[in-house]
Amino acid sequence: MSLPHATAIDICLWLLRHYRRFRIQGNSMLPTLLPDQEVLINPRAYRQSPPSPGEIVVVRHPQQPELLIVKRILFLESDGRCYLQGDNAIASTDSRQFGLLPLSQIAGKVHCRFP
Repeated sequence: MSLPHATAIDICLWLLRHYRRFRIQGNSMLPTLLPDQEVLINPRAYRQSPPSPGEIVVVRHPQQPELLIVKRILFLESDGRCYLQGDNAIASTDSRQFGLLPLSQIAGKVHCRFP
């Protein structure tokens, strides 16, 4: 699944602080996202509606709340918890290790590559 590049509107939303920049660390999202690549995230994406399977999100690591990680949502439970997995499953620490995460752990939806 390809992620679009930022448009002029996306950059304006970032400058207005509606979007945030996030730098990818590690290999867990290869080949979709590369280490040191930057993306724009929308921290307000799920205020009105829940995420959908297949979306890429930035979440707080459940055992290290100060650490933000990027993963893909594989499915959502009806009780409001999601199952996350890296695209490169071999190099990813995800719901296979730490289980389902509540939606409140999501810091934002990955919107596009930056720049």
